Amino acid sequence: MKIKSMYARAIVMAATLLAGQSPGVVIADALTDALNVMAPNSWRRINVNEFRDVWTPVDQRPTLESPESNISSWSGAAWDGTRKDILVWGGDIGDEQGNEVYIFHATTGLWERGALPSAITRTGLISHAVDGIYNAPLSGESWDNVVYLPGVDRMAVIGVSREGITFQDLDGGPTGPYFWDPSRASPARVSGTTGSHVKPWSYPAVLGGQMWQNRDNFAADANMAATGVTAHVRADGKDVVYFVGRFDHLWRYTVRDLDPANDTWERIGTRTANGGDGRGSGDIDPMRGVLVQTLSPQSFGFWDVNQDVDWLRNREIEVYPTVTSGTPPSDYTNFGMQYDPALEGFVLWDGGQNVWFLEPPVDLDPDNDGVQSEALGWTLSPLNPAGPGPTIPAKYTGVYGKWMYLPQERAYLGVIDSYSGDVFVYKPPLRVEAPFNSLRLRLGVSEVVGCKSLFGTVELPEPSTSELVVTLRDTLSSATTPATVSIPVGSRYTSFRVTTSAVSSRQQGTVSASLGGATASQPLTLVPMGPQSLVFQPTSAVGGVLPAVTGTLKLQCRAGPDPITVDLASARPEAAYPVAPSVVVPVGLQSVKFDLMTEQVFGKTSVAVSATASGITASRALTVLPWAFVDPPTSLKFAGVVVGTRSEARNATLYNRGPSAFTVNDISVSGTGASWFAQTNDCPASLAPGASCTIGVTFSPLSTSSRSAKLSVATSATTTPLTVLLSGTGLPP
Repeated sequence: MKIKSMYARAIVMAATLLAGQSPGVVIADALTDALNVMAPNSWRRINVNEFRDVWTPVDQRPTLESPESNISSWSGAAWDGTRKDILVWGGDIGDEQGNEVYIFHATTGLWERGALPSAITRTGLISHAVDGIYNAPLSGESWDNVVYLPGVDRMAVIGVSREGITFQDLDGGPTGPYFWDPSRASPARVSGTTGSHVKPWSYPAVLGGQMWQNRDNFAADANMAATGVTAHVRADGKDVVYFVGRFDHLWRYTVRDLDPANDTWERIGTRTANGGDGRGSGDIDPMRGVLVQTLSPQSFGFWDVNQDVDWLRNREIEVYPTVTSGTPPSDYTNFGMQYDPALEGFVLWDGGQNVWFLEPPVDLDPDNDGVQSEALGWTLSPLNPAGPGPTIPAKYTGVYGKWMYLPQERAYLGVIDSYSGDVFVYKPPLRVEAPFNSLRLRLGVSEVVGCKSLFGTVELPEPSTSELVVTLRDTLSSATTPATVSIPVGSRYTSFRVTTSAVSSRQQGTVSASLGGATASQPLTLVPMGPQSLVFQPTSAVGGVLPAVTGTLKLQCRAGPDPITVDLASARPEAAYPVAPSVVVPVGLQSVKFDLMTEQVFGKTSVAVSATASGITASRALTVLPWAFVDPPTSLKFAGVVVGTRSEARNATLYNRGPSAFTVNDISVSGTGASWFAQTNDCPASLAPGASCTIGVTFSPLSTSSRSAKLSVATSATTTPLTVLLSGTGLPP
């Protein structure tokens, strides 16, 4: 009898499977094998083992709940095309807290655990990995927020939902995104630092993989990741992620390298005119330059991502597609959605047998105003693939990011069932596109800063049968367009680049393309440059202390054709203000420095400083600090102390960072566990400039339980007392 290859592999695997680890056997490429025998528009399951085979052992989990929530808990995944792996990360359903990554190897058809989970602790009201927020994230519902960035070879988790809030720092503010290094994956290592795993005393041999990096620059609102859509493109050698949060603001997050200081966040769009609140999944059509997402149970939404306008003017367009046949889905927001460049549309899957195809109209800008905003003419068609295909399991919350397009293979992978972890490959149908009705010209933007470049595309009605030469021209004195571009045989498209130079006032004109008797044109406006960014050195300063803070203003380009005057302003001049009300950037330079003075504050104060020129504003926050400061600033923790004994003192130091003395009014311990803690100090009634004093805290447990309290230091230099959280646990004698 001939045994099918999948089951033969399973027999080998069963004899060698280790906990969380794939068997060390060499087998053929499961994905390629499947695609070679599949007909177009059909399904095939390719996983050999099951997801639950590689779960973290119960004794090494931070909570008793099952890791199945990494798939079932509204979670996402990413396709690592470098290694041909699916990377799954999520969790946080019920009390499940495991932050480990799970990997499906498409070449072997095997699941594997990428790491062991971190132990979880709490500082105040904030839960976090035991080795801190910078070494590993807390698990959460990841929706469609997980993406692989090939330029830096990292899986990125842009945001999560934990009761509607994304990753938090110890002050309760947003943090992240978190990047995970797949090259460091190991089922026997914890993903953070050594000793951060569960029960290190029972598993002393477990080492830290140091797999995570917290970029700590999340710019969106904290509650924006309660759902979330991400779409990735490579542009100018950089990883660009388009991110849509809960309230449908569109952000562009650019990653240049592994240094988070070089990341940029730009808010480029806002929600629909009627206040639509999208959820589910989405993707970007790089040819049309639109991001499309599931917006409501019966509608989709899209933005033109090439619009260089104020983000409040770039509104999402709501679309109600025409269903061409069959019974329409009851809820689009449960689907995963990916753009198919061959079909020039979006393929959607909800975890079941059927697949749907969302096709935009040929012309998204019929009024030719340079904005793609056509809401009519969209169609949704069932593709009705051959089986046997997937079925929606009993425990189901949706697909979201667990539906991935594989550009090299021109196929899709979907993950379903949080126990078996079934992985299905879908081979899409072949399709012949309908021809365009006329020659068409597209510009990436209709308005650009003089000195920036933009790209244009010429489209033919149908693929060319010979090489064609298109004539280009523009009517702007400060723009340069190539005289001609060629369209190769068999293609419908060609692209070109328009370069511009700096202008002192708005300049309007057109760019046109001609081929034979057909001509198409688009308007183009050049605008004067303005500020691009502000940087402060240092980024925080003690109020009223010299030297002044140095600010660096950077323009969008080198100044020209005249010097650029930039106005400076402070939102809170009582705390910090520019010494001069404006600065002048000479012709040929792109940046200039200026000074900021600070005044005494009585609490940590964030001051927004802005720079404005040509109607363009850039801003940056400077943190002004009070004179009084306690180190450590957040907490003192006492490890297990035997009941009836007193711990050694742990010290907090009070510093005067200001130019004058301040009064130490009171030092005390309060809270429900205050009786278990005691403090002594050598602080004088008046603390001189540059001086410090020591506060020693001891812990004397009265029973085998945990207690917490608060150390408060009241001074004349702060409006409210400085506080340090105290915590400790009693051990049996």
